Amino acid sequence: MTVYTRTITNFNRLLTPKPLQKPESFAQIHTIANQVKKCSGVKELECVYATMLKTNASQDCFLINQFISCCTSVFHRTDLAVLAFTQMQEPNVFVYNAVIRGFVHCGCPVQALEVYIHMLRAKVFPTSYTFPSLIKACTSLLGLCIGEAVHGQIWKNGFDSHVFVQTALIDFYSTSNKISDSRRVFDEMPERDAFAWTTMVSAHLQVGDLCSARRLFDEMSERNIPTWNTMIDGYARLGNVEAAELLFNEMPARDRISWTIMITCYSQNKQFREALDMFNKMKKSGISPDGVTMTTIGAIKGLANEIVAISAKWRAEKIKSQMAFRSTSGLRASTHLKFVEQG
Repeated sequence: MTVYTRTITNFNRLLTPKPLQKPESFAQIHTIANQVKKCSGVKELECVYATMLKTNASQDCFLINQFISCCTSVFHRTDLAVLAFTQMQEPNVFVYNAVIRGFVHCGCPVQALEVYIHMLRAKVFPTSYTFPSLIKACTSLLGLCIGEAVHGQIWKNGFDSHVFVQTALIDFYSTSNKISDSRRVFDEMPERDAFAWTTMVSAHLQVGDLCSARRLFDEMSERNIPTWNTMIDGYARLGNVEAAELLFNEMPARDRISWTIMITCYSQNKQFREALDMFNKMKKSGISPDGVTMTTIGAIKGLANEIVAISAKWRAEKIKSQMAFRSTSGLRASTHLKFVEQG
């Protein structure tokens, strides 16, 4: 018996079922939901839940969904999430989804799968939003057989045409080095969005199949920035600087990642002068470098003086920007205070 199952069993033994009371008014539900969202610490969260227990709001599926999501996504407290879940008499599918998603987010994929089994035994039917988290759990476990079983559940419940579910499957099979299964899922999709295309392009690149990746890329009617970045990064990783550069120059728009990929591409292929030139172009385009970009620049050899000057200038600009923000914020605060004093 697993830790999760024991927890469920123990709490269910202690639980004295209360008759379901009338749900809280909309205003009360809204107030409690806001209190959950505003919690800055675990103690606050526990106090809010204590209030929920007293008012029987702990049986409201919407509120418990919010509470579980806060426990796991903000505070990584699966124990509090499990406590709230097991105190419910009739959790709906959205509560189950929140628990599954929370366990996956907190690095507990086995427990997430156990909750799904518990849900089926309780005769609560999954939604399409149940499966991306389950697939992610299988990806974390590198459990091909379990993932195939979840795939079967997707078919059984009729979610094989949902784009985000199928995209998660593409990623799962590619992570498991089953590129043919990834492609089969992709080819059978009745509809695809840019994210699905990009995931499939990335899957081909992971196994070094640049030709298939490029064919897919060229077939896309609409490409977003992440798609361009994925393809450029594929060329960069294989050392094809010329192809990466050509594709970069064709981009209709670029973000910080686009520039950093090209800087890294030049740097890794010992084209240090080109990397610095690209960095300067990036700044001129109005895009500020981040820590990753500066780490890449800092790793360049042979141009120490220029790099020191660039780094010093970047730090000075960053400090200047922060000081300007603080000054503006202080001015706004003092102006506001003046108006308050004047009534």
